[in-house]
Amino acid sequence: MKTTKGTWEVILTITLILLITIFLVDDNDIRIPSYIILGFIIVFITYTLWVQITMDDINNEEEKRNFLNEQFNHFVNSEVQCKLNKTLGLGTRKTIKYTINSIRIIRPRKRKKDTWWVRLEMENPSWNYSFIDQREMLSSNDTIVILNISDTELDKRMINKKGLKSLINPIKKTMGGLEILNPDVFKK
Repeated sequence: MKTTKGTWEVILTITLILLITIFLVDDNDIRIPSYIILGFIIVFITYTLWVQITMDDINNEEEKRNFLNEQFNHFVNSEVQCKLNKTLGLGTRKTIKYTINSIRIIRPRKRKKDTWWVRLEMENPSWNYSFIDQREMLSSNDTIVILNISDTELDKRMINKKGLKSLINPIKKTMGGLEILNPDVFKK
């Protein structure tokens, strides 16, 4: 979980405003919600720091990220056809064309217990939300988990210069539950 400097500045600013409100305002209708929001902020900061502190160090993390990017970069700009699972009152299940626009690599928090995740982020280039047909809201963006691999297995693959194509997850649905009509795209 990476947080940017701007995020911490916003959290700090909100916290200071809440503290000033709590100490300067005598109205309980404002103080009680301020205490509640301050409590949520403190829990969020504590959780974020706990995740950062307890995260294992990974050897050659940048090299592993680059290796995974090289292995799956050819999927960017590929077209994936999906079908909605429900008819949404249309009578037939709607087919949606997505374009893979990026690769997201999520590192393991615990080196021996968790796995690297490689996700393909997709967007519908023809998506156009209208207030009349709000069903289109379902088809704006989606994600496909293409690979889960342990850190030790990734090390072995990098040392032996083996590719990862044989380890690609069998892909039938997106994370949003859409059925993929052309899974052969991922066998390139």
